[in-house]
Amino acid sequence: MSNVKEIQVQGTIPFDAHQHGDGWKGWLAEMNTPVFGFRILYLGEPVMVPNNHRGATATYQFNISGAEAVSWDALKDLVSCVKIAGGSIQSAKARDIENNGPWCPIL
Repeated sequence: MSNVKEIQVQGTIPFDAHQHGDGWKGWLAEMNTPVFGFRILYLGEPVMVPNNHRGATATYQFNISGAEAVSWDALKDLVSCVKIAGGSIQSAKARDIENNGPWCPIL
């Protein structure tokens, strides 16, 4: 099995996700460097979701895609960090591109 994975992750994330655990901050930093192959793209206008403070939190749809040399455990960590930060995952899959592997869910 190779190290290079192609990923496709779709979900939602609140605007203040960076305040909920260091894991998501680390992934955001990685995805914004010029040498890391995963990129996050935010889609459309926010959806306002009621919160526990009698207000609403702006939540954004996102896509993460690209290819990078990472382990399956790292991909599981990415998905977990989205959830810890208050986000949700609609779809998360990856494939081993060096061996032309099939798309597999990131669980």
